[in-house]
Amino acid sequence: TLDNSFTPTGTMHTDILALEDYGEAAALQADGKIIVAGRAYDASVNSEFICVRYSDQAVGVTEIAGNLLNIYPNPANDILKIETKTKCKIEIIDVSGKTVFTTIAEDQIFVDVSRFSRGLYFVRTSSDKITEVIKLIVE
Repeated sequence: TLDNSFTPTGTMHTDILALEDYGEAAALQADGKIIVAGRAYDASVNSEFICVRYSDQAVGVTEIAGNLLNIYPNPANDILKIETKTKCKIEIIDVSGKTVFTTIAEDQIFVDVSRFSRGLYFVRTSSDKITEVIKLIVE
């Protein structure tokens, strides 16, 4: 039975490798979280095992746009340029909430993202009372 309290449609679609993703097994944990295992296929039709855990608690970061931060290219696959208009703390955070890069910078910095796993990240800057978050895709 579909559970419309989980999502409005009772279903969940999660894009892993941007082509085709299939859940093949599911389990409900005692704490109410749902585990789904399956396969994801990339553009060259390579298959990878995937495992996703869903929860009713938000684990993402809301994008907060302003004028303190500029990043490019986005999507990135090697060198990411981050420009700031003031001295600030810069963090790159993966979708699980883990900080994978952090520094204090002013003006501009270059970050080598070639070793990052492909996927969605968040670039967060903090300066005095200003915080900005921009989504970053690493290919």
